[in-house]
Amino acid sequence: MSEGFVCREFPGYVYAHVNAGRAKGELSGFTYVYKAVGSNNDLGTSAMAEVTLRETQEGYFELGSCQSVDAIAPTVSLTAPANGAVLSGNVSISADAADNVGVAKVEFFANTTLIAEKTAAPYSFSWNTASAANGSYALKAKASDAAGNTKEHSINITVDNGVDNTPPQVNITAPSAGSTVSGSVSVSVTVSDDRGVARVEYFANNSPIGTSTVAPFGLSWDTSALTPGSYALKAVAYDGAGNSAQDNDTTVSIEAGGAEYDKTNGLVKLSGTYSGLNSVYKYIPAGMKSNVAYPLIVVAHGCLETAQQHSDNSEWTKLADKYKFFLIYPEETSQIGKCLDWWTSTSQNGGGDTGSTIQAVKDLMGAKSLCAVNGTATKCKVDANKVFVNGFSAGGGLAIQMLAVAPTLFKKGAIHAGVPYKGYTGSDTNSLGYINGGKNQTPAQWAALMPQNPGTYPPIIVFHGEGDTTVNYTFMNEIMEQWTEVHGIDRTADNNGSRLKADDPNHTYNEYHNASGEIVVATVSIKGKGTMKMTHRVAVDPNGTGVDKGGNSAGTYAEDAGLYAAYYALKFFGIIP
Repeated sequence: MSEGFVCREFPGYVYAHVNAGRAKGELSGFTYVYKAVGSNNDLGTSAMAEVTLRETQEGYFELGSCQSVDAIAPTVSLTAPANGAVLSGNVSISADAADNVGVAKVEFFANTTLIAEKTAAPYSFSWNTASAANGSYALKAKASDAAGNTKEHSINITVDNGVDNTPPQVNITAPSAGSTVSGSVSVSVTVSDDRGVARVEYFANNSPIGTSTVAPFGLSWDTSALTPGSYALKAVAYDGAGNSAQDNDTTVSIEAGGAEYDKTNGLVKLSGTYSGLNSVYKYIPAGMKSNVAYPLIVVAHGCLETAQQHSDNSEWTKLADKYKFFLIYPEETSQIGKCLDWWTSTSQNGGGDTGSTIQAVKDLMGAKSLCAVNGTATKCKVDANKVFVNGFSAGGGLAIQMLAVAPTLFKKGAIHAGVPYKGYTGSDTNSLGYINGGKNQTPAQWAALMPQNPGTYPPIIVFHGEGDTTVNYTFMNEIMEQWTEVHGIDRTADNNGSRLKADDPNHTYNEYHNASGEIVVATVSIKGKGTMKMTHRVAVDPNGTGVDKGGNSAGTYAEDAGLYAAYYALKFFGIIP
């Protein structure tokens, strides 16, 4: 007999009387679901259980193998909108749900029509009420667990969209009027509508240059093939009812394109000495004009891989080819496990690998002539307001250090499976216990490790696989606590349950804003696509043809998680609108 809950509480026999006309042994060997009920005040009532009956004597059946059955229903409560609300346009619907074992899904219904299903928290979505007829509805949230137990909560709402005659409002915010642009130009707008924006169409001198259908409705405008001169930019916004509005034209000048930098043949090693590092590589894509300032990104590899292998996993050079930015790769192959140094006090305080990588960035920004035009060396033109760092694993630790010790040089950072700043200082071999086991400290303790506390540091986005035991998954939260505390902000997420990728239920995205509404920290907790949670890998999404697809899941430290982390790092940096 097994030692399940019911067996411990109610040992012995199930007294199942054999009724007249029922043959001896008729019940033997069959499985039944039952509750055991005590006969006095010392015994209670068990949970539902499955038992197999085995006959021992006439009229009695011994309790065979048994196991507890989950009979506890989830709890669920609609939190928005309010009961009795009158709704129109796009409305945020949300619910709280919990279960003793785990919530399998939450379904949302308008009367009997399923309008959404969520399989992971936050249980929220945006409902376009224009898809429903005007009238009264019972809005219901139904929570289910894996055992099939369910619970429902309903409220009454009214959909009243009426006739929509109100146009959107739209205004181009970048580039600014009178500015001179060239190459790939990010066009941004502020746009709103009382019932939701459907799309924004863009024109230059009345010729269409693109359409955006996804908030924040920006556009990347390629001016490289256009004749130099003056151009009137126009944005036209539409809502779901077809109402439209346009802003006043924003006039910009496209300058004559300069000579192109020579494209590097893959990753090219920089000459000179960068103390502590074995090598530093650069990558310069084709089509970059020598009179245009471009972004620069440092890409730092993880342990047990080279700069080239890490670059291939996330396809960084392909992204640079498409979106036009410089790349710098520090490489360490002589340390334990080929790890970039994040654990010594030298590197943590701005020397060693950290200092050498910072020096390489400054060299490419003009301290040395690291670009070339038609074979002649020249200085690279880097946009000093668009210098970023991206690091995985040990490279994530290095990235945190660069952001901490050079906060005015780097404008933003992306950390993949990294560790907080100065959480461990010591030897390389002893660092393994720290990264495997994690370290839980208070936000104040983490902030006290920063060079300045309080202080102002570049915004960061942190990606981490929920099944990572190499660099403990809990470090994602510890980094968030360190960065929010040093900026003096709370740890309540400010993005109302939105996701990086709206149709991907396998990640949780949180933003933490300062008083000005700017993102100080964003975290991306990645469950992944399979039955096993994503482990110590960079997240890629190689299947498909969308702009947010890319990466190589065949790489040792890459996993098809349904989310292309490098792409979303570029969006966080502002390189992709």
